[in-house]
Amino acid sequence: QELIEPLTRLKLLTCVAVPAFCERFVNTILADGTYARHMQDVQQRLISQQVQTQRSLLARGWKFDIAPQGGMFIWAYHPDITDLQPFMTKLEQHRILLMPGSAFSVTRDYQRFARINCTHFSEAVEAHFSV
Repeated sequence: QELIEPLTRLKLLTCVAVPAFCERFVNTILADGTYARHMQDVQQRLISQQVQTQRSLLARGWKFDIAPQGGMFIWAYHPDITDLQPFMTKLEQHRILLMPGSAFSVTRDYQRFARINCTHFSEAVEAHFSV
């Protein structure tokens, strides 16, 4: 029992080879197009989700300085929200986490913006974005 942990640690530190099964698996999904098809599906679902999120936010009065054109996140603000903190606190009560744009800016700009993850924006979530 005393030897198991040190031997496990030694094995993890000294073994840099990837098992042959993993190498064959990766080679197969790359060569036969499985991975490419999967990534195309993920990309299409992400685009669809982002478009839905944009429409929902716009319908609730949210604005974008620059129209989002892809990706997982939308930077948006609501003209009636001068301080995001109370709004974020309200969302947290519903187990929805929202990050202020200033958290992603070294200059602390984007105080009024929220960075919204499109992949988690659902009907249950969107109802809480009405102001």
